[in-house]
Amino acid sequence: MGKARAEIEALSVPKTHAALQVAHGRARAALREARHGAVNITEGTKGGRGRRVDRWVPVSATALASLRRAAAAQGQARNLVPPHLGWRQWTDHLHHMWAGVREQHGLGKLHDLRAAYACERYQTLAGAAAPAASGARVASSEVDRAARAVIAQELGHGRTDVVAAYVGGHA
Repeated sequence: MGKARAEIEALSVPKTHAALQVAHGRARAALREARHGAVNITEGTKGGRGRRVDRWVPVSATALASLRRAAAAQGQARNLVPPHLGWRQWTDHLHHMWAGVREQHGLGKLHDLRAAYACERYQTLAGAAAPAASGARVASSEVDRAARAVIAQELGHGRTDVVAAYVGGHA
C-alpha cells in the first residue's frame, strides 16, 4: 500500500486531493491540532459517536504535509466545499474524481484507504506486519489485542473484532 499512498500523494489535483483527506473541510482546524501530534476526529464516525467521544489519531509526517496542502487549498474559506456546490454535489464530485484516480493508478475503493491506514498503524503499534499483509499473526496475542484496541478507537469503531476486516483475523 505504500506505493499506492505515494501515488495518491503525488496527484496534482490539490483541492480534490485535500478534500479526500479532510472530508468535512475543516483543514485549518485539523492542522492546528496536528501540530500537537494528533487530530481529534469528530466527523464521520459510526453513529455520530465522535461528537461524544474523543478520537485522537496520531498524525504522521505524510498526514501533516497533506493537512498543510488541504489548509492551503481551503484558504480563507469556511471549508473545502466550493461555494457553488452543495455538500451532496461536492461528495458526488469527489467520488467521481476518485474513480478516475483509482482507475488510472490501479487502486481499490476509497474505503480501502482505511484498511491501508489500519495496516500501517498495526505495524507501528505491534512492531510486526498486520496479518492481512503477512498471511498470519506475527505479534504476540497481547500486543495484537492492544494494537487492535487502539486501531478500533482511531477508526471510530467500538469493537476490536471489526478491525479484523482491515488488518486480518486473529489467527
